[in-house]
Amino acid sequence: MEPDLITDYNFFKDVFRRFVNDSLVFKENQMGFLMSAAFLIKTYLNSYQIDRCDTGESRFLMLYSEEMNTGKSSAMRVLAHGQGVRSESNKMILSCGDGRKVGTTTKPLKQIFENTNVFVFLNDYVPNPTIDELLLQAHEGYGQGSGNSEVQKTRASILLTSNKHETKRLLGRVLRVQFQTSDDFNPTDLNKYMKFAKSNSGFLIAWCHHFASVWYEDDVQDFIDLLDQLLKKYSPFTQGRYTRAWGATLTAFILIMFSTRTGFEITSIIQYVLDLIRNDGKIFNQVTCIENLESNVLVKLTENTEKPGIWIKVDASFRDLKGRKIEAVAIRASAMDDFSDIDAEPLGKELKSIYGENSCNKTVYFEGGEKDKKANIGKKAYKIPEVLFSDEGRSKIYEALGKVYNPTDDNNDDDNNDSMIEDNEERDLKLRLVAIKNHIKVIRAEKLGLPHHSKESLFCQNLTPNGKRNYLQSSPKGRLTMVSRK
Repeated sequence: MEPDLITDYNFFKDVFRRFVNDSLVFKENQMGFLMSAAFLIKTYLNSYQIDRCDTGESRFLMLYSEEMNTGKSSAMRVLAHGQGVRSESNKMILSCGDGRKVGTTTKPLKQIFENTNVFVFLNDYVPNPTIDELLLQAHEGYGQGSGNSEVQKTRASILLTSNKHETKRLLGRVLRVQFQTSDDFNPTDLNKYMKFAKSNSGFLIAWCHHFASVWYEDDVQDFIDLLDQLLKKYSPFTQGRYTRAWGATLTAFILIMFSTRTGFEITSIIQYVLDLIRNDGKIFNQVTCIENLESNVLVKLTENTEKPGIWIKVDASFRDLKGRKIEAVAIRASAMDDFSDIDAEPLGKELKSIYGENSCNKTVYFEGGEKDKKANIGKKAYKIPEVLFSDEGRSKIYEALGKVYNPTDDNNDDDNNDSMIEDNEERDLKLRLVAIKNHIKVIRAEKLGLPHHSKESLFCQNLTPNGKRNYLQSSPKGRLTMVSRK
C-alpha cells in the first residue's frame, strides 16, 4: 500500500476523487465498476469488527458478460490494486478456470481462502461441480480439512470474472454485475487509469481507514435495513442474504459519492440494482414461484373448464404493513392447491413477511358456480399484488374476467412492475441520507482540520428516532434553535 494514502488525507482525497471521476474510462460499465468497488468496501468494513464478520450477506461478486472484451478483467485488476495488490504475480489475483484442467486447481485455492479475510480475485471462472463446490464451502465459512490436514475455516471473499453465470448451486451467494461492450472504448485512457491505480495501490483500504467510523453509525445501519426491505418488496422471493448484500453495497456506494462530493440520484441507483436482480431471475429462468404461479394461472384460464370468476378475482385490494392500499389479484386457496408445481405454504409466508397478514387466508367473495345458489361465495384466498405479475399476464387475467386492463392504473397511479419507489419511501430514504451526509462532513472536516458542528452532532446523537426525524425535517434555522435550547 502507498503509505501516503494513510498518513496524508489531502493526498488520499485527491487520489480517491480521481479514482471515481476517471472511472468514466469504463463508459457504459462505470456504474457497475463503482458498484463493485462499493461491494469491496462494504465487505472490508464488515470484516473490521469480529461481530460483523458473519453478517449472513452474500460475499461473492461476479463481473459478468456473455460477450468477450467488455473490460471485466481490467476492472478486476484496478479493484485488486485498490486492495493493495500491486503485481499480477501476487497469489491474491489468479486465473480461475474450472479448478481441474485449466486455471488454478482447488487445493492451492483452498489454502489461499484459508489464509486471508479480504478478497481473492479470480479471472475467467468456468462453472463446473468441482470449482462450484469449493466456492460454496468457502462462502459458508465452516471448517474444512481431512485426515492429513488441520481443520481450517475460510473467511475470504471472492471476486470473479466470467462469460458464464454461476450454477444454481451458488444461487443467492453471488452478486452479479453486468458488463457490456462499448463502441467508443479507449484502450489508451484505460491503460493510464490502470497505471494510476497501480501506483496508488491500496486506495480502497485507505478509504476504509479514513471513513470506517461512519459505517458503524446507527443511521447507516438503519439505512441498510431500509434498503434491504425495499429491495425485498420490489423483488420478492429473493434470498435474504442477497438483498441484504445489495442494500449494504448501495449504502457503501452512497458513502463513496458523499466522500468525494459526487452527485447521484437515489432512485436511479436503486433502479440499477433492481434491474440487476431481475436480470438474475431471467438468467436462471426462475425466480420464483410468482412466475410459476402466473404460468399456472394462464394455463388454467385457457382450459375453460369452469367460469374463471369462481376462483380468481381482480380489484381485490388490501392494506399492507404500512397501511398502503395494494391492488391485488385474489386466487382461491383451493385453486392454488391444484397447481402441481406451486407450494402455497412458503408462498403465503413470503407474502406475509413483505405485505402483512392481509395478503393471505382472507375471505374473498367470488362468483357463484352452476351449483351455487348465491351470487357471491366467500372463500379463503391469497391476494397477490398486481405489480408482481407481468403486464401480459395481468392483461390476460383481466380479459378472461371480462374487464379492461389499464397498465397505467396500478397502485398510486404510477406503481407498476418496473416502477420506482414510492414518494413516501423516497422521502424516508432522503431523510436518512441527510444524517449520513452529516457524518461524512464531520469526518472530512476533522481530517482537514476545519471547524464543524460538533455541538450539533452531539445533539443529534442524543435524540430519539422520532426526535431525530423532526430535527431533520426542520429548516436550518429551526435546527440551530433546537440545538441552542438544549
